[in-house]
Formats: sequence, C-alpha cells, structure tokens
Amino acid sequence: MKRREGTRWRLVPLLAASTILLAGLASCAKQPPPEKPVLRTTKAFDEIFGELPQLPLPATAYATVAYFPSSLEPGKFRPVPIFSVEQGKEEELVVRTVIRGIGTEEGPAGALLAEIVHPFPDGSDLSSLTDDTGKAKVAVGGSFRAESLSGAQKEKAARALALTVSQFGKAEKVEVTDDSGKVTFGAEAGSAEVVDIGAPKILGLLAVREEEGKPAGVLSVLFDRPVFVEDAAFFGAGGSASYPGKVYSTGFGMSLEFHPGGKIAFDPEREYRVRLAVRDGKGRKTSVEQEWRPKTATRH
Repeated sequence: MKRREGTRWRLVPLLAASTILLAGLASCAKQPPPEKPVLRTTKAFDEIFGELPQLPLPATAYATVAYFPSSLEPGKFRPVPIFSVEQGKEEELVVRTVIRGIGTEEGPAGALLAEIVHPFPDGSDLSSLTDDTGKAKVAVGGSFRAESLSGAQKEKAARALALTVSQFGKAEKVEVTDDSGKVTFGAEAGSAEVVDIGAPKILGLLAVREEEGKPAGVLSVLFDRPVFVEDAAFFGAGGSASYPGKVYSTGFGMSLEFHPGGKIAFDPEREYRVRLAVRDGKGRKTSVEQEWRPKTATRH
C-alpha cells in the first residue's frame, strides 16, 4: 500500500509544566537530595484507566476518579480522571470536583459534559469533608440548599459522592448536608453501576496562544482520559501534506500539543484536519481522521 503523503510525528514524551506550580527547594549541602516525584493512583483509577504514560513529573501527583451520574445511561455513573499535586488533599479535591462540576459546554470539557449530569446546582462548593468511623460527612456550601433537590436528585448526588470517596478505602457511605445543617441525605457506594467508558474519545481541538491578543501558535487535542499517542499528523483543511513540527504529550497524557516548525498562526475561524492513533492504559484504541474548528485558549 502506498504511504500517504505527509510526515507522521512520533510522540515526544514531555509533560508541560505550565499548569503546575512547584515550590523551589532551598539548597543546603547537609540536606538529603529531594525525593523523586512519583505519580500515585487509587485502585479505582487503575481498574478503570489502567497504565499511565511515563512522563516527567515536576512534583508528586495523585490520580483519582470523580464519578458523575451518566446522562447516556440513567442509573449508572460515568468516571472521570482527576489529577492533583496538593499532597494530602487529593480526596478533598476530587470531592470538590464532583460538587463544583467540570466546566461548561462552551469550555474544553464540553463534549464530556454531554455524557454526564452535574449532581449539584451551579454555585455549589465544598464547605467541609470529615470522616466519621466509616462514613464521610460532606457539607456543601456556596449557593446550595439541600431542600432544592428532589428525592431522586439527592440519591444521585449522594451516590456519586459515595463512589468517589469509597476509592480511598475509608468510607463506603456519605452523609450530605448544606451549611444550615437542617436537611441531610445520604447513600452508599454499594452496588452502584459504572458505565463502560469504551475507547478513548477526543473532546476537541484548541488553538493556543501564549498571550492575550497574540495569534495562536499551537494546536492542542484534548482527550477524555490519559492516552499513549502512537501517531499524529496535522493538516490544513483540504491539504494533503501535514504541517512539519513536533508533538508533545501534556497534562498527564490527557492532551497533546502540536508545535509547528517555523512561525504558523492557527486561525480559530478555519478548520484543521487531525489524524490520530491513540490507546489508553487498558489497551483500548482509537484511530480517527477528522476536521475540527478549534476553540481559542490562552496559556496561563
């Protein structure tokens, strides 16, 4: 078979450190060398998402799972990978994610939002998380009022939190209340069903600029989970030859960035064709060639 025209770019494993802040270590001859950063995972993460790409870590990190009610399979829960670098706060942060939600339909996670239901209304936030002999007590603050949820909504919300906290091995039950403490509801992780997430999904394409007002010089592909990129090529819409450049894995393998050779500005009003072959840590594979109009993002 004749090979298609254009260059295929193999993955250059490099974790972008721009999204993670790492405090500097004071140098001292008598101090032992700093421990090598490691990536820790919960058992639930291993069972659902499997192996992770071996990428450089600027700090010790934690891979956990947030569970949301599924919009595609009512009664089941959709797992979402969540990463953190705040030691000792991984449980609090993933519980807060379930309460706050994971963005808006207009944002980078828009495609994933089509698969889930946010169990708490907008404006909800985590006030406190405590363990009471095998039961996690969750106080939800912000604008949340417990009486605003129906019985079915309370069951979904509590079950999502119960599944999320159960991965840490301390509790299988949750008790939820608001800041007033007048209404409480709860659930157990128990026999809650988790959806089969299938093969990796592409959530969308971003045109990334380094500063506000500057043209976008990078294309970034977002995934619904960490992936190993086996092949990637980027084209102008209708073009037969791929852009020269390099591809980098970023965000714990949740995204890849294409940095073109030379100065190329990517126009968010145009479509770009992306050819990808990826697999996740459980060996599930996705191959796709599709055109996208990128959303604009500014690097922070």
